[in-house]
Amino acid sequence: MLIANTKPKTNIENSGYYRLSGNKAIATLLRNCHATVIKNGNQLEDLVYECVTLAKTKKHAFTGVEYPDANSIMVVSQFEIKKEAISLDKGVNVDYVYFHKDKVFVCEIKDGDNFDTKKSSGEVDKLLIAAAALEVKDPHKREYIPKIVLWNCKDLSKSSFKDKRGRGMLITGREFAQMINVDYEALNAKRKAEAPANTKYIIAEMKKITEAYETIL
Repeated sequence: MLIANTKPKTNIENSGYYRLSGNKAIATLLRNCHATVIKNGNQLEDLVYECVTLAKTKKHAFTGVEYPDANSIMVVSQFEIKKEAISLDKGVNVDYVYFHKDKVFVCEIKDGDNFDTKKSSGEVDKLLIAAAALEVKDPHKREYIPKIVLWNCKDLSKSSFKDKRGRGMLITGREFAQMINVDYEALNAKRKAEAPANTKYIIAEMKKITEAYETIL
């Protein structure tokens, strides 16, 4: 994702970045960088889907009756379990469900090497609910396994995850890529391709900021 293409519409003077720096240009650069990092993480799910070479489908709405057959190998992105299927007040959405014959993996992807925030408990709860809801109605009696993918983690023993229940669910991005037949290195290379342009943009914006600041000293 290019920082130059990120242009939030909110008033920069109302932002925490402006309160932090007291300078509109600095605040705008900091905000745009942060917004691009978030967008880059959101884009990961779509890039993974593009690179899957197995049978796949996207935006599947599960109501409790449709299951791939027992010998199917299929990757489903943006898997939505309708509330009617799980007898709850609201449905559940998960990033990926990977059907692999006698086992099914219910997965969330995080673009980083840890997930040490309060939101980690919510992610664990969601995956446990989704896996249980799918497993109980599966006519093929398959095992459903919740997984949290830390895409850029190289060593899970060094990762941080706030909710202890989630430790056993963690897998690295490389492991997940191998599981669903994605070229991990090629995908990451694609993501890094825009880094030089972002470096040039940041340096150019910083130069403008310093030049403007020097005129008022």
